[in-house]
Amino acid sequence: PPRSKEDVKKLFDFYLSKVSVDPEIWNGDGLKPEAFDEIWNSIKNRKLLYEATIQSRNIKVSDEYWITPRDVKNIVQEAASDVAFEGRDYVTLDKLIEYVKGLSSEKHYQMSVL
Repeated sequence: PPRSKEDVKKLFDFYLSKVSVDPEIWNGDGLKPEAFDEIWNSIKNRKLLYEATIQSRNIKVSDEYWITPRDVKNIVQEAASDVAFEGRDYVTLDKLIEYVKGLSSEKHYQMSVL
């Protein structure tokens, strides 16, 4: 998972470069800083915890993160699908934020025991 705000922005920039994005929030290379800051404000409050345990060796590993690359891909795909269905030309900031906020309702803890 991405480890910094910049890593999260790179993921959004990469996936959004594959779809049509509102010129108000896109500068050709990526999201404009003020647009990403709005998305980031919703993401930064979300902490996820992943734990893996190998009981036979008494090893336990845990990791905290905000969002996964798959989450970002799904957010962009869903937003692009919605705007296409609605007959609009590009993904808007409102659509992206709608799906980012939807992540808050998902579980925040995952455990794997080997």
